[in-house]
Amino acid sequence: MLLSAARDPFDSPSHLFEIKWDGIRCIAHVGEAVCLQTRRLHTVTAQFPEVAEALRQFPEGTVLDGELVVFEGGRPSFETVRRRIAMHNPQRILQTATARPTTFMVFDLLYLAGSPMMALPLEERRRHLLELEPEDGPVCIPEHFDSGTALYAAAIGQGLEGIVAKRRDSRYTPGRRSPAWVKCKPPDYDSGRFDDLRKRL
Repeated sequence: MLLSAARDPFDSPSHLFEIKWDGIRCIAHVGEAVCLQTRRLHTVTAQFPEVAEALRQFPEGTVLDGELVVFEGGRPSFETVRRRIAMHNPQRILQTATARPTTFMVFDLLYLAGSPMMALPLEERRRHLLELEPEDGPVCIPEHFDSGTALYAAAIGQGLEGIVAKRRDSRYTPGRRSPAWVKCKPPDYDSGRFDDLRKRL
C-alpha cells in the first residue's frame, strides 16, 4: 500500500498520525525462515540479519509491512541504510549490524499466523500488531498520535522527514496508492537527492 501525494499537515478525528521514517520500505514474511523484501521485491534478508533473527519469534504465516531504519546521531539516515543494502560480504554485514544496528519500524499487519488481516480496519490491525511487539530488540511498532499539526511541527523541528496521516478505518490494499494514507513533508526535504533511488528499492 503506497502513500498518496504530500499535502499540508492537518488534524482530523478520522485519522491516526505517525512519523514518516526515512528508510527503506520492507515487507517481512515469517515462515520456516524469514524473508525480507523491498517494495520492488528485492530480497534483502542477508543484509539485515539482526532484523531477520528478531522476527523468528513471530508466528509462522505472519506478514508485516514497515520501514528499515538506521539511526545516526538519533536521526534516521537513509544514506546509511542504503549502504547496508548494497553490502554482500557476510562478515562485513555482521560487523555493521553490531556497530550500527537496523530498526524495523513495523506499521502494519497483513497476515497473522496465516490469517488475512488486510480487510480489517487499520485500528483493528494495529491492536493485533501491538500484541506481537517484542519487549526489546530491533523490531519496533511506532506510536500513533491524534494531532497531525502538532506531530508535524515536532517532526520538522527535529529534522525528520515528515509525518503520515492514515484513516482509522482504512483497509490495506497491496501495491496501490491510496488517498487513505497521506504523507505530509516539506517539499525541499533532502532536496530530492535520493528520491529516484528510493523508488527503485
